[in-house]
Amino acid sequence: MIVEITRDQVQYKSYWRWDRIDSTGESEAARLEAVHDAFAHAIARRMGNEQSTSAFLSGGLDSRLIVAALRERGTRVHTVNFCPDRNAGPISG
Repeated sequence: MIVEITRDQVQYKSYWRWDRIDSTGESEAARLEAVHDAFAHAIARRMGNEQSTSAFLSGGLDSRLIVAALRERGTRVHTVNFCPDRNAGPISG
C-alpha cells in the first residue's frame, strides 16, 4: 500500500495485488524451482569470480537466505551480527 500525502489530500494506492496474479499453468514445484534458480543466478552474478565474502546477519529471513545461497554455491562467508548486552540496561546517546 502506498499512501501519498499532499497539501490538499491523502491518496491510497496499491502497487501489488495478490488476488490479480494470472496463473501460468505451471505446477507449484516448477514455479518454486524457477524462483530459486533466479535467486541463485542473481547471487552468482553479484559474486562474479569471488570465492569469499562477508555478510551482516540482521536476524531477518533475507540475510539468512542470502548467506544460505552463498554457501550453497561454495562461497566462504564471514558473518557478523549485532546484539546489545541485554543486562547492560538502556542504551543512551
